[in-house]
Amino acid sequence: MKRNVLVGVIVLLGVSVTSVFGMESSDSAKTNTREKIETARKEALTRRTQVKDEYKAKLEASRTEWKTKREEMKTKLSKLNDDRKQKIVENTADRIANRNEHWVTHWNTILTRSSEIVNKLETRSQEAAKNGKDISKVTVAITSARTAIETAKSKVTVQAGKVYTVSVTDEASLGSNVKAAVSAMKVDVSAVIESINAARRAVQEIFKEIKLVVPETE
Repeated sequence: MKRNVLVGVIVLLGVSVTSVFGMESSDSAKTNTREKIETARKEALTRRTQVKDEYKAKLEASRTEWKTKREEMKTKLSKLNDDRKQKIVENTADRIANRNEHWVTHWNTILTRSSEIVNKLETRSQEAAKNGKDISKVTVAITSARTAIETAKSKVTVQAGKVYTVSVTDEASLGSNVKAAVSAMKVDVSAVIESINAARRAVQEIFKEIKLVVPETE
């Protein structure tokens, strides 16, 4: 009864019933979209915190493991006759460990910054949605970027926990064993870099989509 009266009033005022209730539906859809985006952001933040804690734990564990393995390696090297080779192996092993820690720290900074950029772009897209813009493709791009970033972060965390040691058996095999350790690290690092580049491309896709919705001047 009350709804019929409302419809009658709307008709008298010359307003389309469909447009009025359509606006209600549209507003509801926008609210649902914003709620979904906010939920996704909170989930991403929680996951980011978990990954960060795991990354720190892995890095600390690898440092501890490396100290132990380094002492074991030095003990074995001390039994060899060539002091020069001993020093070369020790220095190479140290450089590998230091370089790996430097890289994983650098990568973690890059991915953290990428997450912050995604959050800013998401905020900008929400503002566009309030102004009646269709941000559906932007939202898809944001979701894909977050997934790519989390995948890359997981790989960085795994890399943070890796320890590369040089197998020491005899002087004759030292050269090939050093090369094997360096080669193993290169393979692992290449896989991580590929994942990080995929995350970067995913973030660039957000820029591409948001430019179609929001003029560059804005």
